[in-house]
Amino acid sequence: MRVELPTGIRLTRELDKERIALENLLNLRDRAAAAGLPVRHLTYEELNDDHSKLDDIREWILGDQASDPRCAPDHRNTTLKVHVGPVSSHVANWEAVEETLRGTRYEHFLSE
Repeated sequence: MRVELPTGIRLTRELDKERIALENLLNLRDRAAAAGLPVRHLTYEELNDDHSKLDDIREWILGDQASDPRCAPDHRNTTLKVHVGPVSSHVANWEAVEETLRGTRYEHFLSE
């Protein structure tokens, strides 16, 4: 299934909103760390490459309760890659998206 993305100013505005949301999360993380609270940063790619990282996060969140049988993880491999292949093969209007992003701060998204 191929999707059609907004282009032009609509696309850059949506990307701006996502960038601001990410900056807000990073600022919150930094403030928490500055206040002496433990923080973690984990990416999808790290979770996908090493499923034990999910157990580490579960134990970090639950603390002593992580050993409770009700909190036991389901160790079945539940990773499902939804889209395989380059992003361009999933975007119906890829050429227009490329044209919109070329020369902007979001051009790096064009790298496949």
